[in-house]
Amino acid sequence: MANIMITQRCNLSCPYCFANEFTNTNTEDMTIDNFKKALDFIKTDPLERVGIIGGEPTLHPDFARMLEIIINDDSIKRAIIYTNGVFINRYIKHLTNNKFTLLINCNPPAAIGYDTYNRLIANLKQMINEYYMKNKITLGFNMYLPFPEYRFIIDILKMFDFDHLRTSIVVPNDRSANVFEYFGRIKPRVKELFGILSENNIFPFFDCNALMPCMMTDEEKMAIKDFMKKAQIRENKDYAICKPIVDILPNLEAIRCFGLSEFEKVRIADFHKIKDLKNYFMNSFDSYAFNVSTAKKCNDCYKRKTMRCSGGCLIFKMNKINDLKSLARQETQAINIS
Repeated sequence: MANIMITQRCNLSCPYCFANEFTNTNTEDMTIDNFKKALDFIKTDPLERVGIIGGEPTLHPDFARMLEIIINDDSIKRAIIYTNGVFINRYIKHLTNNKFTLLINCNPPAAIGYDTYNRLIANLKQMINEYYMKNKITLGFNMYLPFPEYRFIIDILKMFDFDHLRTSIVVPNDRSANVFEYFGRIKPRVKELFGILSENNIFPFFDCNALMPCMMTDEEKMAIKDFMKKAQIRENKDYAICKPIVDILPNLEAIRCFGLSEFEKVRIADFHKIKDLKNYFMNSFDSYAFNVSTAKKCNDCYKRKTMRCSGGCLIFKMNKINDLKSLARQETQAINIS
């Protein structure tokens, strides 16, 4: 996956926002010329999926034109629109095109305001009941502390007869947080939510930052396997691995992901292909990540040593990663001098 951030504007101010370095800090929009350059760069890998993100992408003044560019480009087979769905009604006819799917992130009505929430529900009704777009839509719910009210998402899922939900445990903006303490506090509520979803034959899947295997009992692991089998979902044995998601910013700089945006930004113009950029980020971050531990309990972990668990989001151990990178540079310089 490679995402294009077409605007930094957003109509919401979510307290957990993973793009808080950029979103609503200014009103920068990507130009059409830069949008085409970003698409061309992603298209250097024909198998790469295109994601359109913000901020809130539907706030871009040329969003319709951007959708038309994708529609008219035969080399782009599919694109995912990441949106809060509040203004999506303006572009429904464009989005009925077979290339587009939507990930609509849902927030509690008390958090976003009941008028905003009601607009979201009205838009879902229009897309599903009038334009038959249900199979193009995935709903998302972000989990953070203090754990948000979640009955509303159950109601939406049941209202439209959805049988799946994209979930993610949000990385706290407090970078000093202890990953196991944070996950330990949030786990009971996650388990509670998943239990209610299961009772309603709704199957959640993690998009990012799943619970680590060591935080689950054998009984819980078996329940997950049974759960996934029931949902006919192929088991992903690497569900605790953090992998690069390239995000291309409006100015055509790129970051490994929003969680690590403060540590390095590069220009896509300095790379020939999207694969080269992903390999660069793998070399710059991930190659070090499995050589340092998130916590003491990770030191002798077999899954860490065999690159099957990254110990949660890399942000939790970026200080250690940077120390290791610094040591590696010093050793390289010493070898070159000798």
